[in-house]
Formats: sequence, structure tokens, C-alpha cells
Amino acid sequence: MRVLDGDGVRLATLRAMATAAGRRALVVHGRRTRAATLAAFGRDLGFPDYYGHNLDALVDCLRDLALADGPFVELIWDRAGRLAHHDPAAYQAVADALVLVESESPARLAVTLIHR
Repeated sequence: MRVLDGDGVRLATLRAMATAAGRRALVVHGRRTRAATLAAFGRDLGFPDYYGHNLDALVDCLRDLALADGPFVELIWDRAGRLAHHDPAAYQAVADALVLVESESPARLAVTLIHR
């Protein structure tokens, strides 16, 4: 997982770089609370209706995403710093879930966090 300082980082540039490399760029827009962040992952990544809005469900759905047919996935969590600032423990838990899934599927998924 790479973590970028938001100063000078353009989301459009990251998406374009991922697309140029043949990757599918998916963006999750950061929120300030654990519940809102988990909901944003579900909404922004198009998780199925049965997504449970908890860390176990996040891991399960990210695993499904990583194993799905299609191009390599570049998952970009924009404004991850919002949760880190407002709820550091929740931020760490979500980041740990992302690291876990990325480590299980390094040939299928890469995660980038943008702190702003």
C-alpha cells in the first residue's frame, strides 16, 4: 500500500496513470466516521446489497473484487486523512483490512491512500 500526502496529488492524474497502465482505477471518497467510511466503500465500489458495513464484510467484498475477472485493480482511497484525523483507531482498522487483502492478491490489487 502506498500512502501519499495530499498536497499536489491530483486524483485525475492517478486515475489516468492507472488506466494507462491497463489497470481499473476505483476511487473511494473518504469520510469522517467509521460507519460513513464503510458505507462509502460499499457505495463507491458497487458492493452487493448484502454487504454488511463492517470490517469483515469489507474484507470479503474486497477479496471478491480482487478475484473478479478483469484487469488489475488500483484502489484509491481519496481523503483517507479525514478518518485518520477524526477516528484514528477506525482508520487503522480499515487500513489494516486493505493491507490484508492487497497482500493476499498482489497480482490483482494495489491500494493507494491519499491523505488530505
